[in-house]
Amino acid sequence: MNFLVETAWDFVTKELSIGKEIASRWLTEIKRRYGEPQRHYHTLQHIEDMLALYEQYKDTVQRPCLVLLAIFFHDIIYDPTKPDNEEKSAELFDEFASEVKNLTTDHTKLVRKWILDTKDHHVIADSTEDVHLFMDIDMAILGTKDQVYDDYAEKIRSEYCHYKDEDFNKGRAKVLRGFRTHPRIYSTPIFYERFEEDARKNIDREIHRLESLLQEDSG
Repeated sequence: MNFLVETAWDFVTKELSIGKEIASRWLTEIKRRYGEPQRHYHTLQHIEDMLALYEQYKDTVQRPCLVLLAIFFHDIIYDPTKPDNEEKSAELFDEFASEVKNLTTDHTKLVRKWILDTKDHHVIADSTEDVHLFMDIDMAILGTKDQVYDDYAEKIRSEYCHYKDEDFNKGRAKVLRGFRTHPRIYSTPIFYERFEEDARKNIDREIHRLESLLQEDSG
């Protein structure tokens, strides 16, 4: 049983007065989607991990239902061979929202925007807005302990198994260099203090490993 998933979903459905049939059907769909075989990192465990961090900082959240919905739906569509996962995830969220009478149009648009914002994770220094806490939670994996980060990196490689090693290593290194060039990785002060330094160390360490592998391939 995914305790945090069940608990958070129960909170959302009660807050929005969602009927049992709709709530149960969509929870089943969420679990089914995040259990798809092409997923190795972007699984229900990723959602559980995000919810665990959310629990630690929920007192700073202004719109808890909306943040939780963004967490549940931001990766609900995930096909590593396609470039439009965020857009497709937002579309499926819209489908869910159309069945929820107590979710306003403005709130639906806001959650949709937050899902789409995960495509580039734009950082604003010292922001306390819900969207940036949500995105910092999503990016917290970058600042975890070495072993946890390395496990994450291996799972990302597994999700992109359709790429040859050289192509993946080049592409992954490019993405990581992009993170490294940002003035900061985390928007909110609490996540910046907790994760920024370790995130940069992990990124540098993985870039070094990927560059070493590329040199071996070229040699």
